[in-house]
Amino acid sequence: MTSWQSPRWAALARITACAVFFAVAVSCGLESQGARIEALDRANKLLERGDARGALAVIEKAAETCKDPRILRLQGYALVLLRRDTEAEAIFRDLVRDNPSDGYATLELAKRLHAREAYSEAEKYYGDFLALRPDHAEARDVLERLARARRDFEAKVDKVREGEKALVLLSVLAGGMIIAFGLLGYLLLRHKTTA
Repeated sequence: MTSWQSPRWAALARITACAVFFAVAVSCGLESQGARIEALDRANKLLERGDARGALAVIEKAAETCKDPRILRLQGYALVLLRRDTEAEAIFRDLVRDNPSDGYATLELAKRLHAREAYSEAEKYYGDFLALRPDHAEARDVLERLARARRDFEAKVDKVREGEKALVLLSVLAGGMIIAFGLLGYLLLRHKTTA
């Protein structure tokens, strides 16, 4: 038996796990653990019945006591249903910042950014989500469409820039021709008056 498999190490691991659980429970309020689970259950039932407003009220009250990621995800989802995308985006952004491997929050953040036409940032988060879930066909399709749209947009910008360069060149040529015709007219008038 190796030293880390000894009963002493096993006991230490159990004590450490209990300490971690206790620290989390204390930070969120040990007595409110059951209340949070009950709130999540009530909010889910309200959402199933289509009452996003009621669910959000329950969730926001539960979120006051603890920033549990499950509560925040549900809060973000309720805000999306209520079309309060800016608030939902902020919640999903915080969730992704705190836990970059949260696939649900990453996908929802990408969707909110896409909805408000922040395409390059949405493209980044769709890519991050696909790194977590490479089998997600819908996200892969959206990412491919965004990349294609970005390339098309960049090609159009390049054409406009080329057109602007041509316009500047034409302006210079036109200015030169005006000066040349002015000079020619002056010379013709001078020639007539001397002749």
